[in-house]
Parts: sequence; structure tokens; C-alpha cells
Amino acid sequence: AALVRLGCDAQIAPTTAVGVAAKLDHLLEQYIFPWAMQSDIESFRLLCNTHAVETVFTVHQSRLDGAFAHFATGRGGAEVEMDLEQWLRFMEAARLCDEGL
Repeated sequence: AALVRLGCDAQIAPTTAVGVAAKLDHLLEQYIFPWAMQSDIESFRLLCNTHAVETVFTVHQSRLDGAFAHFATGRGGAEVEMDLEQWLRFMEAARLCDEGL
């Protein structure tokens, strides 16, 4: 969600990029991928692997599962994955993304 909002920011997105996908692609190609291998993902995972983070997921597990099940139909109706269209519907419903982005 944060990447989509950032990618659509007027200061980052080029004026030639039309649509969310093009803006997100620009963000990834210009700002994320060049730096991707310079971070220590294991350290980041350790920072996120805390009791506080686990508690948030545990407390909200059923609501998170429900939200995912509502928007993700997967292939053949199986609730196992979310495609880009479903993700964007989720983002709009959560008011994290709109037509202006």
C-alpha cells in the first residue's frame, strides 16, 4: 500500500507515466531496485520478529483473514491468492488508493 501511494506521488511519478501500474513500475525501477541488494533483509526480519508485532497479528488474525477472503478470489474461486485487480479493490476500499492515484 505504501509503495503504491509513494509511486503515485506527484514528486516521484513522471508526468509521462499514466496509471497506477506505470507509476509503480517507475518507482520500483528508479528508486527501489537499485538499492534492493544493499539492505540486510535478515536484520529487518529480526526487527519485525518481536512480541509486539506478533501480538498485533494475533489480535487481528480473524479480521485480516476475513479481509483477505473478501477480496481474494484466487484462481478457480480458491481464496489462496490476490491478483492486481483484487489488490487495487482492497486498496480503494481501505482508502489507501483512489482514482486520483
